[in-house]
Amino acid sequence: MLNSHRLSERHWHISHAIALEVVLDKTDINEFKKAISYLRTISHRRDLGHHFLTYCQTLEKNGNTIAHSSQTKQYYKSLLSIFDYYLRQCLKQDFNNFEVLCEVLCWASSLAKYYKTLLPSNRQNNSSAENELRQRLDNHLQTIKELPSVPVTSSPESTSNVIDVEKGQILEAIATKKGSKNKVTYECLGQTFSEKEAKNYDKIPLNQPISVEVKSLNEDGSINHIKFAGSP
Repeated sequence: MLNSHRLSERHWHISHAIALEVVLDKTDINEFKKAISYLRTISHRRDLGHHFLTYCQTLEKNGNTIAHSSQTKQYYKSLLSIFDYYLRQCLKQDFNNFEVLCEVLCWASSLAKYYKTLLPSNRQNNSSAENELRQRLDNHLQTIKELPSVPVTSSPESTSNVIDVEKGQILEAIATKKGSKNKVTYECLGQTFSEKEAKNYDKIPLNQPISVEVKSLNEDGSINHIKFAGSP
């Protein structure tokens, strides 16, 4: 299946743009990750893209009934708008390719956490920071328009909802928390890992892209353990 090394430059810009849209719309990143989790459950569907957007439309339509808070329906509306544009239009040639959609969205969720840290709580400073993020978004959107859209070919057997990785592979991740006893919490490929980092604990920056190495895999091929491998 697809891994981060096969994402095109255009795919990366789309991931960054989605992340910035989520942050600037003040959409709950946890709701974003729930949508990705649903996407994993329908990885086998040939009409994957259409089915995913239909699911998001249903959430938005029934938001008042299933919402956890008064803001949840607005989150659903924002996500539907983002997914409709970036998945159906920007990724129209990969619209039914689970590997591409999942990879792009997983990176976007991690990047959104990073971009959110760039917004200070102070309202006056926040306005300046938002303008800077909007400029970044505009730059990514312009690049997306300029770069050619080339579909990624999936292998026939790619029907699992587990991103295929190998032991020793280097991936991008984000460290979101440092705890006691040298424990570090990572977000990688849309999943959360808690790892002991006795040797590199003090070197690991929080809430910004870093590199990690896959140290071991589970029997189904999913990631079991990762370790810090350096900063880009």
